[in-house]
Amino acid sequence: MTTVEQARELARQPLFALVLKREKAIGSRMGAYKSIGDALGRSATWVRGVVGRSPDVTVGLHDWLNINKLCDRLDAYSERLEAETAAIRGDDGTPDQIISPSGMGDVGQGAGSSAKVTR
Repeated sequence: MTTVEQARELARQPLFALVLKREKAIGSRMGAYKSIGDALGRSATWVRGVVGRSPDVTVGLHDWLNINKLCDRLDAYSERLEAETAAIRGDDGTPDQIISPSGMGDVGQGAGSSAKVTR
């Protein structure tokens, strides 16, 4: 049988990872709590309580499932971005070569020079 404390700790680890990622993206820990709380149908206070191991915060099965669904959606989004990046870079994983108008390669011409991307 799972205790309240165990359920809270199971939810805390992925929730804290989400908070850290969101904080990095938006630059605010409190904003991250609110954003993730909104996505989970919970308050920023609840998210903060779970992350901070507050003893008066409970985590239900629906919370745990919602956290896992959100993690899965973000993982899928991340994989799509990685695939798109790989496609842009080309098959070998290196960025496309930038060629100057004179055909001499990327010779570091000053700002305002036109360059085209070739494969």
